Parts: sequence; C-alpha cells; structure tokens
Amino acid sequence: MDFYRKSFVIVVVALFALALYWMLAPFWGALAWGICLAFLLAPVHGWLMRKLKGRANLSAGIITVLVPVALAGPLVSLGAALANQVADLVTLLQQQSLRFDASLIAQLEPYPFIGSLAG
Repeated sequence: MDFYRKSFVIVVVALFALALYWMLAPFWGALAWGICLAFLLAPVHGWLMRKLKGRANLSAGIITVLVPVALAGPLVSLGAALANQVADLVTLLQQQSLRFDASLIAQLEPYPFIGSLAG
C-alpha cells in the first residue's frame, strides 16, 4: 500500500510541475530578464541600503523607480532620433521630382498586373 501512495504522490507532483511549466511558458523571457536584473542590482541595493542606514524598503523603492527610467531613457532618445531621420527622409522624397519616361513604362508592360496599370 505504501508503494501506491508514493507513486500517486510522485505522479501528482509531476502533473502539477507540468501544469506550472505550461502556465509560466509565456513569461520565461520576462523571468529571465528579471533574474538578470536582480543579480546585477543586488550590489547596488546593498550599497544603497548601507547609505540609507538599513532602510531596505526605501532602497528597493528607489531602485524600482530608477531602473525603468535608466532603461527607457536611451530607448526614447533612439526613438526620437529615428523619428527625426524619417521626417528628413520624407522631406527629401517630397522635394525630389519623379520622372517616368516611356522606356520605363515599356519595361513594365510584360508583367501581367503591372503592365495593365502602366498601359
């Protein structure tokens, strides 16, 4: 009887572990980044906690506020630079004069869909 009880417990634990794996599957990437950030910021937390005379909650709160700002800052600046370059490209393309000559249209006529539009 003891063998069956142990087997049942092992099967139930294995099924729960499999269900937990399936539930956490969409979050593996976020969990990995969280583990990396926790590993990298643990010394900063210890240093800041010593500076704040043992206030662990205040240290964690400051790190929680500053890390997203530190990560979002470069991304926002890159996004702004990309937006400026796209605006410059649009302005440049609007200033260009598009010239279609007859030879270009003649080259497009053999293509079934484009030829009907070009002709």
